[in-house]
Amino acid sequence: MFLAWLKKQRGRRDPVGELASDVLYDSRAPSEYEPLRAHLVSRGACVGAIDALEQAWLEYEEDTGRRP
Repeated sequence: MFLAWLKKQRGRRDPVGELASDVLYDSRAPSEYEPLRAHLVSRGACVGAIDALEQAWLEYEEDTGRRP
């Protein structure tokens, strides 16, 4: 579910949008946050990409009502 939400963010002109564009073309990208984070780290993602992922996760939680 998270990956589908993230891919919809690809038109944004911020780090979350850039991350979404990159993930869109990664056929091995896991669909959930923790596995995706581990995947990015294992592929040598920069700190900015990890920060963008964390921001995206916070926004996803807010958008889906997962965050109190």
